[in-house]
Amino acid sequence: MLKSYSVILVTALMGWSVLSAQTSQTPDCGSPAKTEAQIARRRMAILAARQINTSQAQTRAQRGRYVPLAELRGVTVPAGFDVQVSTDGTTYTFSVKDIEDACKAAVFSDQNGLIYTATPLR
Repeated sequence: MLKSYSVILVTALMGWSVLSAQTSQTPDCGSPAKTEAQIARRRMAILAARQINTSQAQTRAQRGRYVPLAELRGVTVPAGFDVQVSTDGTTYTFSVKDIEDACKAAVFSDQNGLIYTATPLR
Protein backbone atom coordinates (compact mmCIF):
# COMPACT_ATOMS: atom_id res chain seq x y z
CA MET A 1 0.00 0.00 0.00
CA LEU A 2 2.86 2.39 0.81
CA LYS A 3 4.37 1.58 -2.58
CA SER A 4 1.19 2.63 -4.45
CA TYR A 5 1.07 5.94 -2.50
CA SER A 6 4.70 6.55 -3.41
CA VAL A 7 3.94 5.96 -7.10
CA ILE A 8 0.99 8.34 -6.96
CA LEU A 9 3.05 11.00 -5.17
CA VAL A 10 5.94 10.74 -7.64
CA THR A 11 3.52 10.90 -10.60
CA ALA A 12 1.79 13.96 -9.15
CA LEU A 13 5.11 15.72 -8.53
CA MET A 14 6.28 14.98 -12.08
CA GLY A 15 3.05 16.38 -13.50
CA TRP A 16 3.31 19.50 -11.34
CA SER A 17 6.92 20.13 -12.41
CA VAL A 18 6.03 19.80 -16.11
CA LEU A 19 3.07 22.16 -15.67
CA SER A 20 5.24 24.67 -13.77
CA ALA A 21 7.88 24.62 -16.50
CA GLN A 22 5.26 25.23 -19.20
CA THR A 23 3.61 28.03 -17.24
CA SER A 24 6.89 29.85 -16.64
CA GLN A 25 7.66 29.79 -20.37
CA THR A 26 4.25 31.09 -21.44
CA PRO A 27 4.12 34.89 -21.81
CA ASP A 28 1.47 36.81 -19.91
CA CYS A 29 -0.39 38.06 -22.97
CA GLY A 30 -3.34 39.33 -20.94
CA SER A 31 -1.27 41.73 -18.87
CA PRO A 32 -1.47 45.43 -19.79
CA ALA A 33 2.18 45.85 -18.75
CA LYS A 34 4.45 45.64 -21.80
CA THR A 35 8.21 45.64 -22.13
CA GLU A 36 9.98 48.51 -23.88
CA ALA A 37 10.71 46.17 -26.78
CA GLN A 38 7.02 45.24 -27.12
CA ILE A 39 6.04 48.91 -27.05
CA ALA A 40 8.62 49.78 -29.71
CA ARG A 41 7.50 46.91 -31.96
CA ARG A 42 3.85 47.93 -31.58
CA ARG A 43 4.80 51.46 -32.66
CA MET A 44 6.54 50.03 -35.73
CA ALA A 45 3.40 48.06 -36.63
CA ILE A 46 1.22 51.14 -36.21
CA LEU A 47 3.61 53.23 -38.32
CA ALA A 48 3.42 50.63 -41.11
CA ALA A 49 -0.38 50.66 -40.84
CA ARG A 50 -0.47 54.46 -41.11
CA GLN A 51 1.80 54.30 -44.15
CA ILE A 52 -0.51 51.79 -45.82
CA ASN A 53 -3.64 53.85 -45.11
CA THR A 54 -1.96 57.06 -46.34
CA SER A 55 -0.59 55.43 -49.47
CA GLN A 56 -3.95 53.81 -50.26
CA ALA A 57 -5.73 57.18 -49.90
CA GLN A 58 -3.19 58.88 -52.18
CA THR A 59 -3.37 56.05 -54.73
CA ARG A 60 -7.17 56.16 -54.76
CA ALA A 61 -7.09 59.92 -55.34
CA GLN A 62 -4.64 59.50 -58.24
CA ARG A 63 -5.84 56.26 -59.86
CA GLY A 64 -9.42 55.99 -58.65
CA ARG A 65 -8.86 52.61 -56.98
CA TYR A 66 -7.07 50.85 -54.14
CA VAL A 67 -4.10 48.64 -54.99
CA PRO A 68 -2.18 45.63 -53.62
CA LEU A 69 0.80 46.13 -51.29
CA ALA A 70 3.35 45.72 -54.10
CA GLU A 71 1.95 48.84 -55.83
CA LEU A 72 1.93 51.07 -52.75
CA ARG A 73 4.58 53.78 -52.42
CA GLY A 74 6.18 54.89 -49.18
CA VAL A 75 5.35 51.74 -47.22
CA THR A 76 8.15 50.17 -45.19
CA VAL A 77 7.52 46.70 -43.77
CA PRO A 78 9.73 46.31 -40.69
CA ALA A 79 11.77 43.13 -40.24
CA GLY A 80 9.87 40.50 -38.30
CA PHE A 81 6.43 41.60 -39.46
CA ASP A 82 4.03 39.96 -41.90
CA VAL A 83 1.80 42.32 -43.88
CA GLN A 84 -1.18 41.18 -45.92
CA VAL A 85 -3.29 43.55 -48.03
CA SER A 86 -6.51 42.49 -49.77
CA THR A 87 -8.37 44.74 -52.18
CA ASP A 88 -11.02 44.56 -54.86
CA GLY A 89 -10.16 48.08 -56.03
CA THR A 90 -13.11 49.74 -54.27
CA THR A 91 -12.30 48.59 -50.73
CA TYR A 92 -9.26 47.21 -48.94
CA THR A 93 -8.31 45.57 -45.69
CA PHE A 94 -4.94 44.70 -44.24
CA SER A 95 -3.14 43.27 -41.24
CA VAL A 96 0.33 43.86 -39.87
CA LYS A 97 1.34 40.92 -37.66
CA ASP A 98 4.40 40.81 -35.41
CA ILE A 99 5.73 37.33 -36.10
CA GLU A 100 8.48 37.71 -33.48
CA ASP A 101 6.09 38.58 -30.65
CA ALA A 102 5.29 35.63 -28.36
CA CYS A 103 1.75 37.02 -27.96
CA LYS A 104 1.29 37.37 -31.77
CA ALA A 105 0.21 41.02 -31.58
CA ALA A 106 -1.21 42.60 -34.73
CA VAL A 107 -2.84 45.74 -36.07
CA PHE A 108 -5.38 45.94 -38.87
CA SER A 109 -7.38 48.49 -40.81
CA ASP A 110 -9.43 49.14 -43.94
CA GLN A 111 -10.47 51.97 -46.25
CA ASN A 112 -12.11 53.82 -43.33
CA GLY A 113 -8.62 54.51 -41.94
CA LEU A 114 -9.20 53.45 -38.34
CA ILE A 115 -6.39 51.26 -36.97
CA TYR A 116 -7.27 48.47 -34.56
CA THR A 117 -5.00 46.42 -32.32
CA ALA A 118 -5.47 42.71 -31.78
CA THR A 119 -4.12 39.58 -30.17
CA PRO A 120 -5.36 36.07 -30.91
CA LEU A 121 -7.79 34.29 -28.61
CA ARG A 122 -6.10 31.82 -26.29
